[in-house]
Formats: sequence, structure tokens, C-alpha cells
Amino acid sequence: MIYIANFILLGNTMNSLSRKYAFRTAVVFLLLLFPVFLPDTVYARFIDNGNGTVTDINTGYMWQRHAPDGQYTFDGARNYAGSLSLAGYHDWRVPDRDALLSIVDTRWHPSIVSGYFENTRSANYWTSTTVDPLASPDYAYVVSFDTGVDVQRSKNDTFYVRAVRDTSGDFYDGEYDDDDDPRAHIKCFIGSLSEGGQQ
Repeated sequence: MIYIANFILLGNTMNSLSRKYAFRTAVVFLLLLFPVFLPDTVYARFIDNGNGTVTDINTGYMWQRHAPDGQYTFDGARNYAGSLSLAGYHDWRVPDRDALLSIVDTRWHPSIVSGYFENTRSANYWTSTTVDPLASPDYAYVVSFDTGVDVQRSKNDTFYVRAVRDTSGDFYDGEYDDDDDPRAHIKCFIGSLSEGGQQ
């Protein structure tokens, strides 16, 4: 009789363990699939701010959404970006080499993150990075949105430009107009951290 009772107890324990592990397996499976079913507005790394700018929540860079039509020399590109007034900000600049490469996506043509950046040509765009300030001060890196790689070009050549700014010094005012966008919570969090860092 004791053996039968122990056998029944063991069976119940095994069933309980099986249910527990089955539940855990299902949870892990759902978590792995969760990003696939998330809408783009939630899962995307980029936020369209709705004011002509795009924020990369991975890097903290705010980008000019619509690139200008004109082509500039290296100094001309710096003058353009430095005088740009967009979305209430005046601290725009030419992106450095690493910043501009961060928005390259060779799965698309032009080779840029799809859906967020307008008026991008399959051509070279300036970076602010000089090849070598001592050995090659007259050459800077440009990023080709045709091939997705960076190359060295003379600063007297003319290429396109897309301005960028760093949001690390921004203050969060506690107000957002895009409450229907779930990523507003992410912006709120980033803004709160920025504000805290300034105190």
C-alpha cells in the first residue's frame, strides 16, 4: 500500500514538474517571438519626432530627416550645418565618421535605414573626420550611401551633407504631443535621464 501511495505521489510530482517546465518553455518561446510581432512604432530604434528630425535611441543622436539638395565643399558643409536652425535647435553639425556610418544599412538602396531618412541619394555624404590632421589635413572621410562604406576625398570636392546633433544636453520638459506613440515612454525616460545629468 505504501508503494502504491509513493508511486501516486511520484506521478503527481512528475506531472507538476512537467507542467512547470512546459510553462517555462512556452514563456521563453513567446519572449523570443515577441519582437517579431511588435509593431514598428514600438520596436524600432529610431523615433520620428514629427518636426523634421529623427532620434536614434541607441546613440542619442538627433538627425536631420530631410537632407538638403545642394552639394558642398568640406568647409561649406560645416557652414551649412553650423547655421542650420531646425526644430528649435541651433547646435547642428556635420556628423563624424562613426556617427554617419551608424545609419548605414546595406539591405536598402540607398544604403540607409529605411523609412526614416528622406531625400537620401546614392552618393557621398560628408563627415567631419579629417583623414590625418598631420599627414593628410586636406582630406576627409565621406560615406557612400551607394556602397555603404567610407572613403577619403579632398576637402575641396563637393558632396552632400546630413546634419546631426547630440541630445545628451537636452532638458526634458515633461510634455509630449505623441501620446499615441508607445515609444514616447522611451523618450520620456531618456529626457528624464538627461535632465538629471544636468543638475
